Amino acid sequence: ESALQESERFAKSTIDALSEHICVIDETGTIIAVNKAWRDFGEANSRPATQHVANGANYLAVCEGTTDENAAQGPEFALGIRAVLRGEREEFTIEYPCHSSTEQRWFSGKVTPFQGRGPRRAVISHENITQRKLAENALKIAQEKLQTAIKSANIGLWDWNLETNYVFYSQEWKSQIGYADDEIGNTLYEWERLVHKDDLHKT
Repeated sequence: ESALQESERFAKSTIDALSEHICVIDETGTIIAVNKAWRDFGEANSRPATQHVANGANYLAVCEGTTDENAAQGPEFALGIRAVLRGEREEFTIEYPCHSSTEQRWFSGKVTPFQGRGPRRAVISHENITQRKLAENALKIAQEKLQTAIKSANIGLWDWNLETNYVFYSQEWKSQIGYADDEIGNTLYEWERLVHKDDLHKT
């Protein structure tokens, strides 16, 4: 009994030390354990959808009853959880917004089966991916501005990524040298095949 209690304390301390929000659910979707990050988030979040999601609550019902900006992702996440619980999937992951009144936030929710004997259970983790999403959004905006500038200036350009071998050709470049939009693909090979064989050594 002493060894079992020590093992339980060790397991609890381990998941409490993780920054991800973690809970364990049984085969019905009822939460049977949560870590400190999960509890802290629930206490700090005033939204009804997450405020009382703790031990004893049915997480599947919470996901399926979502009515905020996660109205679509909630039921989808529930379907993924059910698939993992039934053994149809080894894991399921979804990204979703979870904005507060003071900041924009995004999380990645992941479901994996609980390894061990006994009734089927699943571990659910939520990782804050806000910084990555903000960086992606900033990059998207920068790329859109670049495309607008290129189009406005009527500049023909192409860019070759040496790592991926992907070649970007601006629409203006294609038009200026007489190619239709679908006439050349986005690889170096596609460009080379349009060059006369006698001129390939110059490229």
